[in-house]
Amino acid sequence: MRRAGVSNFVGAPAGAVGATTAVGTPATAVGTPANDALDWATLLGAQQSASAALQSVGLPPLDTSLDQMNGEAHQAFLALQAAATAQGLAFTVRSTRRSCAQQHGLWLIGRTPGDERTHVTNADGCVSWHVAGRAVDVTMTTGTYADFGSLAKSMGWKWGGDFPGFPDVGHVEWHPGLTIEQVCPVPSACSDASVDVTLPGEPPPATVDDTPPSTAPLAFLLGSLGLLGLVFYKRGS
Repeated sequence: MRRAGVSNFVGAPAGAVGATTAVGTPATAVGTPANDALDWATLLGAQQSASAALQSVGLPPLDTSLDQMNGEAHQAFLALQAAATAQGLAFTVRSTRRSCAQQHGLWLIGRTPGDERTHVTNADGCVSWHVAGRAVDVTMTTGTYADFGSLAKSMGWKWGGDFPGFPDVGHVEWHPGLTIEQVCPVPSACSDASVDVTLPGEPPPATVDDTPPSTAPLAFLLGSLGLLGLVFYKRGS
């Protein structure tokens, strides 16, 4: 069962060796995204190997679990999954919440001297909805990315296929009424977000009182017994 509460997501420091997971291959029928300034298939193909690319810089692979997501975004994604299934669409989750270090590692792909790989993200460091636990990347296995994006938008999600010049067709974000500037107003001062992973409707997490018990009552009792014993001693002598 998923536990309610606040999750502090800490990424591994540079130099730590991570692992990688297979993320699958894109569906053959993907539809046509809204923008084509950057070939969406090239971008998607580069993103498929992004998790493995993190290993080379000592970072852990991309997380695919929903449990570390913001609770509201988690619930909204469960609804999106159900609606997609009802429409005959199917996908695997490729990435959910990230650390600032992971996001920076992805941003560096194709941006260092001699690295001719395709950029996989335009969001650097903590300035990302993934770090806030409010973004999901998927790989379609049945249906088209265009249909997935249309469905997601109809349910209140932002779809990456609409990003001008960067058609991130497998990406969706959930942040109604929020801007990334509100979440991370000063990028140089931001850190891995403390995300409320409580699903709406769940009871708030129980407060654990770890204050050591006071010894004052016991000391008073022992002192009183000692005094009482002294009184009886004096009376008997």
